[in-house]
Amino acid sequence: MLTAILLSQVSAAGVAVGSPLGIAIVINDNFRAVGGWNINRGYIYLSLDRDFYLNSTTLHPMDAYIGFGGYISGINVAPPGQPAQLDLYFGIRIPLGLEYDFSDIPIRVGLEATPVVGIFPTTDIYMFADIYFLFRFK
Repeated sequence: MLTAILLSQVSAAGVAVGSPLGIAIVINDNFRAVGGWNINRGYIYLSLDRDFYLNSTTLHPMDAYIGFGGYISGINVAPPGQPAQLDLYFGIRIPLGLEYDFSDIPIRVGLEATPVVGIFPTTDIYMFADIYFLFRFK
């Protein structure tokens, strides 16, 4: 039942292409989750962000947003014949994005650049970037 309640809140789903590479879902048009593979480090990756859309008539029909969230990654996808490693990484994400929501078809296309502050195991700053394609349910 909890799964049905959570799935009813999903407003869009699709793919994120870049770093990380994976499946993206949007919950209630404000929360974006990505599960996939961090191609920079070779780890399984999960993130959750709260997006704040900037209402601007200048950019119409595009939408701009800034977000705040976090990530966790850890299982190293090892080459065949080598054991997988479990290293835990987590930190803070600040996504900056532009997206286009087609009015006549239920598709969103977006571009996102995300400065990231790694907190554990070391403090470091780096950048993620994605192009995503989402199918809109609502």
